[in-house]
Amino acid sequence: MRAAASQGASTPAAVRPSDRARFTILSPSEINAIEADWADLAANAVEANPFFAPWMLAPALRHLGGEKAKLVCLWDGPRLIGLLPVTRTVGYARLPVAFLESWIYEHCFYGAPLMRRGSEKAFFEALFAFIDAQAPFGGFLRLPLLDAKGPFTRGLNGAAGRRFHYIAGEFERAILHGGYETQAFLAENMRNKKASEMRRRRKKLSEIGEVVFRKFSSGDDLDEWLESFVALEGAGWKREAGTSFRANENQVEFLRETVRGAAASGDLQFFRLDVGGVAAAMMINFARDGQSYGFKICYDEAHSRYSPGVLMEIDLLSALEGMGASDFVDSCAAPDHPMINSLWPDRRRLVGVNIAAANPAARAMLSFCKFLEDLSERMRKP
Repeated sequence: MRAAASQGASTPAAVRPSDRARFTILSPSEINAIEADWADLAANAVEANPFFAPWMLAPALRHLGGEKAKLVCLWDGPRLIGLLPVTRTVGYARLPVAFLESWIYEHCFYGAPLMRRGSEKAFFEALFAFIDAQAPFGGFLRLPLLDAKGPFTRGLNGAAGRRFHYIAGEFERAILHGGYETQAFLAENMRNKKASEMRRRRKKLSEIGEVVFRKFSSGDDLDEWLESFVALEGAGWKREAGTSFRANENQVEFLRETVRGAAASGDLQFFRLDVGGVAAAMMINFARDGQSYGFKICYDEAHSRYSPGVLMEIDLLSALEGMGASDFVDSCAAPDHPMINSLWPDRRRLVGVNIAAANPAARAMLSFCKFLEDLSERMRKP
């Protein structure tokens, strides 16, 4: 990718952006120049995506191997109206084709680009100009981890016109929609036998120490909560596997910077279940505009027989009961996660979208990729 481009001079006339719409490309070392613009965009995005907010994406670029990623910035005049991290990749559908894709770093669970509310038309003009300028010869842009019914995906489908694009890769994961009443929700979604067993486990756990569910507030010590999480998450099976945050200095610094940044921006939801004043389970979520993402959860394996993680999830229902009907919590869990899937009945469909550059060679190449993917899918079916 070139270091910067403004008007997409090589863009075909049919998709040439307006005089105001343009794009620039920044390396990780240059992102401080747009810090204020970026924060304002994240706070006014059509879809709140914490994983691309500056307080999370910037630490990821610094600590999680983002040296080859570039930050694509979309502008309407002097105003930043869109942003996404992008890398160049070779190899798709068993073909040696080069393409661009959103940089989905470790711990990133959603991929919708930041798109300023009210600037959708200019956003897509600049995005298409970027694709045409940066992927001119058979290339395309791949955007994974999009909500199939979300405003970004709907906007893309409407703005693309005859530009070739298609869904490639999809899965579902558990999601909690607002507008529920906790006891009614549990009665509908948890079998009586399971509910009785969880009450019994809570009672047995309380014999060890008082069981208290807590939500982080401004009067709490964030560093104490954060270091308790790092210690708890790093003390169980992840320690043996070497996959905990504190097993790697870059990982733990990413976590610390991200949590502190989320707290400073007002996007942090931090929960814990204490037993006798000591954390037995903890959970970090990131939330804005009624959209919450379950980032990480951990529990004390010494108490595993009492299922502290499940008990905390049950208490979380009460804590979030005031959510509006259009609000949600995305579990960010694996599609087949047994615990959360058994408790939350609704699912969110996540998809990837491939978008061709406007020239005939790009359309032909991406059409061939789709043909190979469709053929592979048909061969897998019995």
